Amino acid sequence: MKKILIFFITFWLPSAVVLIMSLGSNSSVVDNQDIPVLSFSTIFFKNLLVLTLLIVGGLIHKKITYFIFYYNAIYFSIVLVISHDVTNSLYQVGKYGIIEIFAFSLGCFIGIDKKYKLIWIPVVLLIISGIIEHFVIKGAL
Repeated sequence: MKKILIFFITFWLPSAVVLIMSLGSNSSVVDNQDIPVLSFSTIFFKNLLVLTLLIVGGLIHKKITYFIFYYNAIYFSIVLVISHDVTNSLYQVGKYGIIEIFAFSLGCFIGIDKKYKLIWIPVVLLIISGIIEHFVIKGAL
């Protein structure tokens, strides 16, 4: 459980840096009405692909799993910077992102420690986060 928690916390570190750096800036708010709503299946299968890469990466070499996980963390932070309203974006993502990132953290643990009996847990978590992202947040950051 300690490894999963470390993955979870370290995923959010680049985002926290972006948030702290953006606090003093004057930024305009992006209108989310121009962003297309992603379907549940699109959201779920993209997240499932990332989860699969994390688990399979652990089979090949642990460093692949680390690379994929932290690449996603940095990519997410870049998306926050592009959104121009980091605080609001983090608030919106927090509604489903905590579950989603926990699922990815668990996927890292499964891939690295080869605990394949636990695969069903992150899949269920991704279904839950996909439902929240699509139906509550409307799939847009």
